Amino acid sequence: MGKRISILVVDDHTAVREGLKAVLVLQPDMEVVGEASDGAEAIAETARLQPNIVILDVLMKPMGGIDACRVIKSRWPSIKVLIMSELKQASIIRRAVVAGADGYLSKEVNMELVCQALRTLHAGGMVLPGDMGSRLVGEGEP
Repeated sequence: MGKRISILVVDDHTAVREGLKAVLVLQPDMEVVGEASDGAEAIAETARLQPNIVILDVLMKPMGGIDACRVIKSRWPSIKVLIMSELKQASIIRRAVVAGADGYLSKEVNMELVCQALRTLHAGGMVLPGDMGSRLVGEGEP
């Protein structure tokens, strides 16, 4: 087996971070290398750990996930970013993609789908909910 997918988990809710870590640690091809509770910590930990993937929540204080994503992707373009949020509005998903997110999942999805999404991102793919990918492509940027 090749090198495992290294993951940084970022969410302001401890229970969410612990839940993600509990499932990801069971995956033979994944390892959680660190965690953070806001966007600024996410940037610092990304610089220190250089993970393959950063999982970011949208709503965190003082810096949210979309702003952190923008910084991470500008500094380390090869690091994949998966946004996970309870927010499902197309405008939020669009902002995340414009900021450089490689994927966006609702926190309502099951963990099997989260693991599948992480593998897809690691392989170079993109993960968006439902028909959002085709809608983003169809609308384009003004």
